[in-house]
Amino acid sequence: MKIAAGTSGVVSVAIEGQKKDQVVVLGEGVDAAALTSLLRKKVGHASLELVHDV
Repeated sequence: MKIAAGTSGVVSVAIEGQKKDQVVVLGEGVDAAALTSLLRKKVGHASLELVHDV
């Protein structure tokens, strides 16, 4: 969560999912591809499931 929270534009980070295996990141102007790449480097496995413009 620290990795996502430290990313530029992120407003909120939460753990969700039945198995608590999803990180939900909310923000404005977040580079989703760069965040996913950073998470892969630090955590090992990460996938981008959905990008939604609010």
